[in-house]
Amino acid sequence: MEIFDSHGEKVRGWEVCNLPCANYPVKLKYPVPVKSESNLIRSALKRAEAEEGDRMQVEFLKRGASLTLQEYINGIVMMGTPAQEYLQGLEPSARGALCEKLGRLMAFDMLINNFDRFPLAWPNDGNLGNVMLGASQGSVVGIDQCVSLIKHPTGLQDYLGRVKRAVDEATKGAASRGRFQAVRDAINLNTGIELAEEEVAQMRSGVVSFMTELADMSASGALEKSLQSVSDELIAVTASLPARLDPMGSPGSPQLMVNEFCDLVRKAVAAGQEALSSSE
Repeated sequence: MEIFDSHGEKVRGWEVCNLPCANYPVKLKYPVPVKSESNLIRSALKRAEAEEGDRMQVEFLKRGASLTLQEYINGIVMMGTPAQEYLQGLEPSARGALCEKLGRLMAFDMLINNFDRFPLAWPNDGNLGNVMLGASQGSVVGIDQCVSLIKHPTGLQDYLGRVKRAVDEATKGAASRGRFQAVRDAINLNTGIELAEEEVAQMRSGVVSFMTELADMSASGALEKSLQSVSDELIAVTASLPARLDPMGSPGSPQLMVNEFCDLVRKAVAAGQEALSSSE
């Protein structure tokens, strides 16, 4: 549920793409009221003359009960020649700082089981198309993230174990074929850039710093306050949207869904905290 992720950046202040609903006055990062922007879009759609192949889509948008506005990220996708040239053009200190931010983004992904970006806690090739570099919003911005709940108890425990191992590797370092090597390989495959050992170490540092901050927030109660704030806003948002059906065809409970999302975050934080404690 992407709207949880875009609001969930408040939990740790991470930079991800905003995904507000146009018929609810959520706070954007630019000073334009959402309702006014929604009205402008609807007026433009009513006047629009679609090309032959686009008429069905335009008519669908005109009849829609709500619109979704997604923040434009004016950066470079972390793939291909543009990303390679961007990374090559950075000073060593700037590239090191970028690697640390990549590590923090990886840690954020582990909170919500967002497996479609980096292959750190997941046995896949990653998708660096969901990382933007050099944007005005930040040198590293995550896009297209999604909370992926794990309903099966065994599957959840397996995932939390992978989170612990990733954080443990970030803290202690690992053999050459560890999970950070898989990330290093993915970056090399997608950008042609071979990260130096020091840069990989800075990625590990980013994971550790992010998880340490979350562990501190959990201990102080700040994490629960943040989750409650995000939950309250999401419940208000979903109240204005059409009901979502569960797998049995019955209206789902937004409160139950949000509770499950928050519980996944809590368990991922606890898994990271356990790994950090074992390394002390």
